[in-house]
Order: sequence, then structure tokens, then C-alpha cells
Amino acid sequence: MQDGFRFDSIADPSLKFVISYKTPSWSDGDTDRMVPLLSAFILFQAPDIKSTIDTFVNAVIRYDVATLERITDPQYVEVSPLGQVDEREKFLSFYRVPADKRGPGPSKVELTDWIIRPIGKSASVAIFRETLEIGGRKISFRVTTVLQMKGTDWLVVSNHATALRG
Repeated sequence: MQDGFRFDSIADPSLKFVISYKTPSWSDGDTDRMVPLLSAFILFQAPDIKSTIDTFVNAVIRYDVATLERITDPQYVEVSPLGQVDEREKFLSFYRVPADKRGPGPSKVELTDWIIRPIGKSASVAIFRETLEIGGRKISFRVTTVLQMKGTDWLVVSNHATALRG
């Protein structure tokens, strides 16, 4: 124990990480009361979640159907910026377009303003801002993505994008 803090570790092989965090320790006679200071889930799972979302966004931009099939759950559903609800097969059909029939893709993509929250041990919701630059014009969306851990990988279960004004 240093400066009233104790380091604890919890190993959970099903989630692929070891949690290490500082907790304050107060002496109460012979007993210690422990209060966790931070969410270990956010610290240790956020990089994997962000990486999965980055892979998802890049696959959409590149019309990479094989990657989209690999990282979306069979029960995937999305709400498009136009408010349409699309099941997985309809969603994937948008990216099976021949190269000569596609519109111009973005020259730049930024994912910022991240909020990531765990849902139990095997799911998470991520909310972020996605900004695309297409033909010199910037278009931004607020995106909510639900992910679930399947085996050792995060899969995208749902995605909802709302266009931002201004």
C-alpha cells in the first residue's frame, strides 16, 4: 500500500484483459473498506472497441463487403441518416455495388467525441462524431454503435447515424 492506495488486479480470460486499478484503503480497526476509482472496462476495452468501429467505418468507405460480413453480427440492424431501418442483408447490399456505379468517397474521415459505456460483461455502446470530407465539403453525423463480444472479437450489432446540421 502506498499513500493510502492499494493496487488490485482481477484476471478475466473471457474478456481478454487483466484489470489493474488503484483503490483507496481506509483503516477501520482490522477491516479495510475498498472503493474502486474508475471503470476498468472502459480503460481496457475502449481500444478494441474503437479499433472495431474504425475497421467498420473503413470497410463502409471502401465497399469492403467481406470485412463488413466478418465484423457485423448476423442480427445486425441499422438506422440510416435518412431514418430507414435496414436489416443486415439490405445493409450489405448497398456495398455490393460495382466500382463504376459508386459515388465519390470521402477524402478524409474523422471519428471524435467518443463516449463508450459497457453493457454487462459482453456488450458495449459507443457514441461518437463522424465527420466526412467529400469534395471539399464536410458532413458530420452523431453515431451510436452497439457492439457485442462474440468469442474473442467485438461484432457490430447495430448502428444509428443522425446527420448534424451546421
